[in-house]
Amino acid sequence: MDYEEIDIYWEGPFDITYENEKYHLSSDVCDELREAHGFYQIYGDHPVYGQNVLLYIGETKPSLNNERGFAARMKEHFSGRFWHHCGLSVRFGRSFINGLEVIDTKTICAIESLLIASNMPALNKDFLDNSNDNSLNMIVRNWNFRGSIVSECSGKYWAKR
Repeated sequence: MDYEEIDIYWEGPFDITYENEKYHLSSDVCDELREAHGFYQIYGDHPVYGQNVLLYIGETKPSLNNERGFAARMKEHFSGRFWHHCGLSVRFGRSFINGLEVIDTKTICAIESLLIASNMPALNKDFLDNSNDNSLNMIVRNWNFRGSIVSECSGKYWAKR
């Protein structure tokens, strides 16, 4: 069986602060990364699992006018979903297949499902038991500042059969 190898290069962690009733992404995030798309991991304190745990894995896909990069997606999340969590930080990852950045929506969704299934973040609700069928022939390798997620995961193991 042939596998599609996906490499995700992670950056961070970047702090998220709460001030004047709003969350703010750290100024350490460069403009290029703020506008980029890919995957993100949100960490923070959880009342059951403890401090600085993986809370959520998500993705942002490229759009025609690139208005939904990492910074825009964080703004969407922090407009209410994480209001009761403290100690928040985020890691951003960009994915590549054979050196080319992944931009295909179907592939991005499959990668996200595989990341969620293999790492079981506390606040994700979809794909906790298994990844979607499109991930069956994928191997995802996580590089650089990957946080607490696994270094490698396979659709052969996590996809529903």
